[in-house]
Amino acid sequence: IIESSGSPKAFDNALNLVKPLGTILNIGFIPPSEINFRLVTLKAIRLIGSIGGTGSFPQVLQLLKDNQEYTSSLITHKFPFQNAQEAFELSKEAAQAVKIQLFFEEESE
Repeated sequence: IIESSGSPKAFDNALNLVKPLGTILNIGFIPPSEINFRLVTLKAIRLIGSIGGTGSFPQVLQLLKDNQEYTSSLITHKFPFQNAQEAFELSKEAAQAVKIQLFFEEESE
């Protein structure tokens, strides 16, 4: 399981969902919290922490740009920046939105 949200609840879910002898790769920045090491031991879970640099960002951005047909379905809602509050309220409803995009509208002259 790859956990990248940084949410302690999501990490707990990963611990509960991973199969015995499974691996959890954590790349999210979880705030200091308690980990159920009893569960880690009983299920023999392999935990891997990882942090990356920015060296691969240009390649990743190009990959996303070149393959928009695969990633466009992830953006379920788009809002102009001035409606950011509405977008953040919607983001609280995880069942309603996968990813929300904020954009800046070009000013007309």
